[in-house]
This record gives sequence, structure tokens and C-alpha cells, in this order.
Amino acid sequence: MQAAYGNYANSIGRPTYQGGLRVEQTNTHGPHLPTSQQVGRSYRNLFSNAILACEVS
Repeated sequence: MQAAYGNYANSIGRPTYQGGLRVEQTNTHGPHLPTSQQVGRSYRNLFSNAILACEVS
């Protein structure tokens, strides 16, 4: 499995914000044991996140 991610954060006065994106690539291959037939699966997923925060005193 390979993965890469990026993240960005900043503030505008008291509020702060953060956002990010992660991509994962998975490749699996191997024999199916009862039949010895080769099987495989490849897929890519994207995961995002966002955070908005404000300090309260």
C-alpha cells in the first residue's frame, strides 16, 4: 500500500482552519488457495479532512 498526504493550516485572527487530503493506493495479488487461481485487487481511495477552530477565553 502506498499513501501520500498534504495538509494546509492558517489563521485569520482568532479562528484557525486546517484542511488536508490523503490518497492511498492498494494492490493485492496472490493465489486463491482452494483453486490455485490467481486473484488480485487494486483500488485507490481519497480521504479529506477539515477543521475550523476558534479559541474561547
